[in-house]
Amino acid sequence: MVCGAAQVTMTKQQLIQKLTDIEWEDFEVKLAKGGVPKSAWESVSSDRRATKEEIDTMYRNQSFGTKTSETIDGFGADDLSPISLQQYKEYLQAANPTSHYNKLSIEEFLHKVSVLVDGKLTYAGLLFFGKRERIERHFVDFRIDLFEIPGSSITDAKVRYTYRLPEQENLWDYFFILFERVTMRIDKPFKLDNTGFAKEDYPYIDALREALVNMLMHADYFSPIKSRVRIFNDKIEFFNAGAYPKPVEYFLQNDTSMPRNPILAKLFRAIKLAENAGYGFDKMIEGWKTYTSIPILFQTELDTSTTVFDLHVKTDQANDQAIVEFCQTPKSASEIMRFLGMSHKTYFRNTILNPMLEQGLLELTIPDRPKSPNQKYRSTGNLKE
Repeated sequence: MVCGAAQVTMTKQQLIQKLTDIEWEDFEVKLAKGGVPKSAWESVSSDRRATKEEIDTMYRNQSFGTKTSETIDGFGADDLSPISLQQYKEYLQAANPTSHYNKLSIEEFLHKVSVLVDGKLTYAGLLFFGKRERIERHFVDFRIDLFEIPGSSITDAKVRYTYRLPEQENLWDYFFILFERVTMRIDKPFKLDNTGFAKEDYPYIDALREALVNMLMHADYFSPIKSRVRIFNDKIEFFNAGAYPKPVEYFLQNDTSMPRNPILAKLFRAIKLAENAGYGFDKMIEGWKTYTSIPILFQTELDTSTTVFDLHVKTDQANDQAIVEFCQTPKSASEIMRFLGMSHKTYFRNTILNPMLEQGLLELTIPDRPKSPNQKYRSTGNLKE
């Protein structure tokens, strides 16, 4: 560790001993009125000097919750996309018809939610509603990435990706295309209404939407790291620039809201796309339990956070038994899907068919040609009682 003006190097154990030896009655602490200098962040862990990126991250974290609320000189309402603004107002009317925001003019609304402050545009307002060419004046590499990867990891994928999301105008546009691509991988026997909500109650779709909105409204947009979604065959991974301000357990135990970008949070909550308190962890966790018993994985580092949804579904023995009995006479994949009432082929193969083949419950009728268009599946009689 590096300590003091002379940058004395000591281990963690030496620091603990040093603190133990201090005469605490004579110890004085003064407020750093000018903020903590960057040099104070040069120590991160024992025997390692922090990188420039880590120091910059910790320095930005001093202004957690305020940076994107700052106004931008020379930027105003003309730098916003009128199409995005109109779409948002229409969505607000449909999703939250009793909101008092519906009675306001566009300009009144923008000031009320602090997209504009005394006519000046905030960073949050620029990111959410801005014209792309104006966003890039302050965020040169503005993007939220999404990759669809044909494998369970980068290393076992034959190609880097089969789809990469093209650039979008602003965060408002990014949300809808991201949500569409994320939920394409999930089997859902229903259609979404024009506000992006399920016409029937499917909490696991709500869990994914909450994770996506969570990523967008809590990202550190001033970081060189870019937020991204990676969709593998067996999982969906939300990787975010910016760590949680507290451990996940803290938010599960407290109804506390600590948004990194409070204006973005307000905009998403006004149209009921985000929880009113905390990070929506409860909604994610409980909602995903209706899809699979495999829990969501939450990870956080100094400057990033990751949320992983496992797509494996642990089918119960009764379901396996029904499929085995149905396949006593060989059936095609399409026939089995119709029997189960499923419509998403990739989901069916990853969560039902392939696991039953691996467990030896089903076998191929043409084993030397797995991808034959005439391929069928029959039960082996190996289901354990």
